Amino acid sequence: MNIKYYPLKINRSFKCYKNERLELYQESPFTGIKVTIDNNSIQKEKYVDGILNGESIYHTDNYWSIYSYMCGINIFSYINKYNKDGENIFSFSYHYDEIDIESLYLQNGKRIDGGKYSIDLKYSDINYPQILQNNIDVVKFYEENREFYESKDIIISHANDIISPLKSNVLSNRRNEERVAKTLLAYLIENSKKEGRYNMEDDLILLYVEQERLREKVITENKLSKDIKYIAGVDVAYHDLSQKMVGAAVVLDAETLNVVDSAVHMMEVTFPYVPGLFSFREIPPIKEAYKKLKIFPDLIVCDGQGIAHPKNIGMASHLGIELDIPTIGCAKKHLVGYYEKEKLGKERGDCEDLIWDDRIVGKALRTQKNINPLFISIGHKIDLDTAIQWILKLTPQYRLPETTRQADHLVNQYLKEYVDYDFFGDEDRIL
Repeated sequence: MNIKYYPLKINRSFKCYKNERLELYQESPFTGIKVTIDNNSIQKEKYVDGILNGESIYHTDNYWSIYSYMCGINIFSYINKYNKDGENIFSFSYHYDEIDIESLYLQNGKRIDGGKYSIDLKYSDINYPQILQNNIDVVKFYEENREFYESKDIIISHANDIISPLKSNVLSNRRNEERVAKTLLAYLIENSKKEGRYNMEDDLILLYVEQERLREKVITENKLSKDIKYIAGVDVAYHDLSQKMVGAAVVLDAETLNVVDSAVHMMEVTFPYVPGLFSFREIPPIKEAYKKLKIFPDLIVCDGQGIAHPKNIGMASHLGIELDIPTIGCAKKHLVGYYEKEKLGKERGDCEDLIWDDRIVGKALRTQKNINPLFISIGHKIDLDTAIQWILKLTPQYRLPETTRQADHLVNQYLKEYVDYDFFGDEDRIL
């Protein structure tokens, strides 16, 4: 087994439970990235003051998973398994406020099983003490059986695991499952506050509520200018060791596809990798780069999802609302839904509907002959057919739009120069 530690400078500290296992390095709680290589497996974990905080990635030849942690609490998990030919045979994901088993598919992309257990969070639900007061029966039952639950290592990410043993109890009939889950989450959060472990700024529930608010603002009709002169692409790149990220905006002439303006912005990574909340991580550096432009675009193409997202508010939609500008989601992979792979033609321009929750949320689009499709969805202030037309116009030679290609090139070139300047020959950083 080979273990390497990559210390980071992070101005944040956490308190932990007395029985919390701390990751130590040189006899002190470790802050940074730990990489473990063992035979055919690799695991990468991020710690702050010895506590998991950020992404934990594990993969082998036929297994890949990512777990996101906040202050030691597992808030999201995503698991993929592959067969010996590298084909995906099983996927599973869940949030701590949403148990999601939507991603079970056959190899041809058709869903064979699924279902969704979701806690419908409203603004009033943020008052955790009130939740506890209104559901004292659930609190009492949990407290009386707390020793059992703690022995099972049940934490905030496993609300459904807490509910399952109560199936035979009146508290957990089907009608009350949501109430039980919300109350238990509130109970655990309130206890975390008392022990100095909880920070409201780290409460992802607030962001899920914010997504509900933003989703209502998405405009799915054309609000494009009649004369589109400039189109922009945006992208973000990361440097793990320094915990920096670079956002870029590149503006192209809509007719010639030549670059007419560009800007970048580097900043600290301020938000962990949490699938489903990607926009909260990437939009800040993109907005700062956008502000530096001298020529502003009439349309933005994002390397990410629009409404083809679990909450129908991916990065393209979120960014469009933030900047009040038409946007298109153009992703290399689909995040939700399925399409009829066998019906998708091989020619440039062939496309098939991407279905999620029994409605069309995007298209699988072939931008070049016999090349893997891209997944196009409405971002903001544009309809799907118009989005498809623009993506085809932006892909005269390559699979990816010129907007995405140019933005990707800019962030990676900037990051390369930064790494060469700051880290060339600096081997002491890798311990």
